[in-house]
Amino acid sequence: MKKLQIKRLSRLPEVPQEVGRMMDAAGIAWERYDHVNWAERYPSDTVVNFRIAHTGDHILLEYHVENDELRAEARVDGGKVWEDACCEFFIFDETTHLYNNIECNCIGTLLMAVGPERNNREMLSSDEMRLVRRWASVNDKTVAKSREPQSWRLSLIIPVSLLFDRRLTDISGMSCGANFYKCGDLLPHPHFLSWNPVETPNPDFHRPDFFGQVIFES
Repeated sequence: MKKLQIKRLSRLPEVPQEVGRMMDAAGIAWERYDHVNWAERYPSDTVVNFRIAHTGDHILLEYHVENDELRAEARVDGGKVWEDACCEFFIFDETTHLYNNIECNCIGTLLMAVGPERNNREMLSSDEMRLVRRWASVNDKTVAKSREPQSWRLSLIIPVSLLFDRRLTDISGMSCGANFYKCGDLLPHPHFLSWNPVETPNPDFHRPDFFGQVIFES
């Protein structure tokens, strides 16, 4: 099981476009998605790196995806972003036994839900998802013109008050289960990449038993 220490930053970026610059200044290293899951059926040469930090009351995420086939049909939050070129962050809390799936396609459309298992999950409201600030390096026009694999970046600023039972105010010092994914179910060449491996017979990211561990610095 992989483990990752998440650095605490002293201030929150004013806009999501600043996430990368702040992480550069703080010396936060990139982490690699090492696992092409179910590779015999879904081989992929897509390369994905991410880095993560927090400010106590917010989580900052940055993804860098290379050699990816772009698709972005989901234009409204809550849509089927997993069918598009999509990066995902799943995080589990042992106290509430709830985990959030935070999924975002390459143009910044978000899906966020919570629950104890794959079924009967509660989707966050549009107003709640709107609180997650995002920046994407591509837009729908870029995607529409794309004919070859592309590189793209995505930055998110996620309030911790949206996580688990919605009672969290400061994530500092917490240890959580987590995994980071890249998918695209309806891409010309679907793939299912992850930071920590998922050892199931068929594609299934809703598996906290295959999460790694993330520890948020106090």
